[in-house]
Amino acid sequence: MGLDNHVFVSYSHKDKKWLKRLETHLAPFVRKEAFKTWSDNQIRVGAQWREEIAQALVRANVAVLLVTPNFLASDFIAKHELLPLLQAVDQGGLTIVWIAISPSSYEETDIAQYQGVNDPSRPLDALSKSACDAELVRIAKVIKELCHTAQMDGFSEALVRIRKEMLAAGSGRELHLLLYRLEDLLGRNSAHPLRYEAQDLLNQLNTAVQRARSTHGMRREETRIRKDFLISEPDQE
Repeated sequence: MGLDNHVFVSYSHKDKKWLKRLETHLAPFVRKEAFKTWSDNQIRVGAQWREEIAQALVRANVAVLLVTPNFLASDFIAKHELLPLLQAVDQGGLTIVWIAISPSSYEETDIAQYQGVNDPSRPLDALSKSACDAELVRIAKVIKELCHTAQMDGFSEALVRIRKEMLAAGSGRELHLLLYRLEDLLGRNSAHPLRYEAQDLLNQLNTAVQRARSTHGMRREETRIRKDFLISEPDQE
């Protein structure tokens, strides 16, 4: 998975108007590529919906739940969206926030252990239109900040993994693969705040590769190794 920010929106189809209102307020952030949003509203006709939902769940680093009685009553959401999302939180790498759209018995569900982004005693459908829009503006900014934090954490974790693998590398081939992974990571995140730390690690890797090349005669294998890397790496989202 790449370090692009992906926001998974889970909602009941009976509350589709609230999905549209949220997407309207998220649109400026999406246009500026602060994050990408996904909901099952984007599943194409004839597509394998289970597979598309599963892939979107894997990509997501922030999940937004539009909580209403309809949402809580949906067996489909409970089984195919909420359960995998809760499992992803336990495994790390995903942040869940929920929006109280209307009064509900959320206290009787696992959702209660997560922070609501607005006050459940003042759900969105209890507000005037202007007050609701103001709250959605605030919520959109919260989602942006959560995505920023997720991106920082993801980039930092990727650097830590590469550094550990560099120290444990037992061959020039392994070092080359790490070098190409880091170059790819930097290429996709050239404006990241941690890019200078990544560049320093890249310099260290280059030095290690040069040392391995002179010691083990790796030069002739470089083209084949890069080709193997490109074949083995999944497409970045």
